[in-house]
Amino acid sequence: MKIPAHQLSEELQQSLEKIQAAPNSVNFYQATSGKGWAVFGIIVFLLGMAGLIGLALNEADEELRYVFMGGAALALLILISSVNHIRAYNGARVKPFRGLNPLYYFELGWDELKYYKMWTLKDFRATHHLQNGVYQHTAFVLMFEEGNVNFQVSPKPIAEKLFNEIKATRVQLLLALENQSFQSLGAHDLFGHALGSEVSNVDEEAPKSGRMGCLASLALAVILGAGAGMGLSYLSAIAYDARDWDYMSYGDMGDEVARHVRYGYCAHQEELPDKMRAMLSDNWVRSGVDLDDEAWDGSDITDAKRGVEAYNEIFGAELALREVVVPAAKTSFQQRWNEMGTSPEPREIVEHKAAMAELVAYLNAKPYGWGLQLTDVAPHMGQIDEAIVGRIEGASQEYQSQARNVGASEEAIAAIAQIFKIMREQRRYSLVVSYEQALESDTSLEEDFKEVYPDYKYIEPMSPSFTPAKNLQRESLITEVLASAFEDMLQGLVKVSTIDSEDAAVYLTVYYAISPEFELYYNDAEEHLPDEDRHWSTAIVSDFALTFSGRDAETSFYLFETHAAPADQFSIYSGQTMYDAMASSLFDDFRAQLASHFGVY
Repeated sequence: MKIPAHQLSEELQQSLEKIQAAPNSVNFYQATSGKGWAVFGIIVFLLGMAGLIGLALNEADEELRYVFMGGAALALLILISSVNHIRAYNGARVKPFRGLNPLYYFELGWDELKYYKMWTLKDFRATHHLQNGVYQHTAFVLMFEEGNVNFQVSPKPIAEKLFNEIKATRVQLLLALENQSFQSLGAHDLFGHALGSEVSNVDEEAPKSGRMGCLASLALAVILGAGAGMGLSYLSAIAYDARDWDYMSYGDMGDEVARHVRYGYCAHQEELPDKMRAMLSDNWVRSGVDLDDEAWDGSDITDAKRGVEAYNEIFGAELALREVVVPAAKTSFQQRWNEMGTSPEPREIVEHKAAMAELVAYLNAKPYGWGLQLTDVAPHMGQIDEAIVGRIEGASQEYQSQARNVGASEEAIAAIAQIFKIMREQRRYSLVVSYEQALESDTSLEEDFKEVYPDYKYIEPMSPSFTPAKNLQRESLITEVLASAFEDMLQGLVKVSTIDSEDAAVYLTVYYAISPEFELYYNDAEEHLPDEDRHWSTAIVSDFALTFSGRDAETSFYLFETHAAPADQFSIYSGQTMYDAMASSLFDDFRAQLASHFGVY
């Protein structure tokens, strides 16, 4: 049986109030509603709104406005429902509860009162539910003639009390029926059925007051949620604009600026173009400062190019890549130089110049072709030169001291000092080495050989052992001696090369003339042959002359002459001819004399 809440008679409401005020007046009483979940809902609302505000303050995205609207609407719906529940609970004369007396089992809710006649109870069941061995609740099924009633009760002691009271009530009713004694039950006839005075319209379906309230709550939550979502979006834009204005130079600059244009609060709207220009330069400056001595791969140029394209697209400008890269390169290389301190190491100077030269070469090549000079990206070239000059002056003094200690020629020491002086004065730091060779022709050699040894049939020609490729291989050993000496003294600040350049300050030329001496050699493999059938090679010697001259000088300022010859004993390796082996030994002799003369080892 059901009675709508708004149709409860005054007398019945007073009876229910008395039961709620004195729960012990009935066999069983359990409150079925309270304010706990409503209070929890308010807490959920506060936490949810705090989360949305935190998201708004830390994230910025146009798509988030839908998250803000939906989240705010849900949070507000929870709040409105919780407040409505608390208001209804506090304003209700009788709060919802479940009760049992000897005549009725009844449930009072917000919208209606349900009650069942205990004398129509056919049977009932109670089942304890456990999860992982832990009690959860007890499910009751009361089987009345009108139908079954299902509900859950917890905790376990309360459930067991209800179970026992239902059993006791049934016994009490059976005794009353058996004895036809109903006087003791009259006080429990809340609904008048037992005494024949039923209340009227007990089965009518009345509209529930809460249904319209739910729809109204939902509509109000949606409207307020939309407004709150827009407000949170606005807050997010303001926070993003304030928070990321300085930080965005370290992100993907095009995307960051575009987000400020389309989404940010834009308190700095007029400053955005200049800000992005500064970002482009700052990113490139930092990448330049971080350059190491590895090969330039152009990735930083590519990044700058993307940034410039984004700038032009966002602001409808025509900014040129060069307007960003060249000023930024100047700043980055200047900063990098400043970080080296007042007395940078030679290797640091070399790597710094190489990085600048590499960048200039990259930007002068296709597809850029900017035609830059080193000074275009290095406004501090004067500082670099002063540092190099200081290092060269120190190296010159140190060399002179060490060379005298090992017995080097004073003329040679003075010549090296002169090289250093020219480099300091001209601000050029490269020494170019070249070689000139003279070799007697094979025809002349054979004629001279036949004149001295008319019976010998074979004389090996010298020219196959003095081809340009073989000469270059032997000459490179001499170049390496000079390069190693200057490397030890200046760690790469002075370059020794066989290729002329604008940086060349001094030219070193080595002249050598290979001539035969008729001391004969033959291969041991021909030991069994008579002399006239053997293949003979003559001994060879060479006169060497080494000259130093300045870049613009017509005459040399130093000449070193010497005579070199193969060792008395030398080895012939696989693939070598006799002349190959003698030439290698001869150049070893000259290299040793050169090192001794100049005091470099």
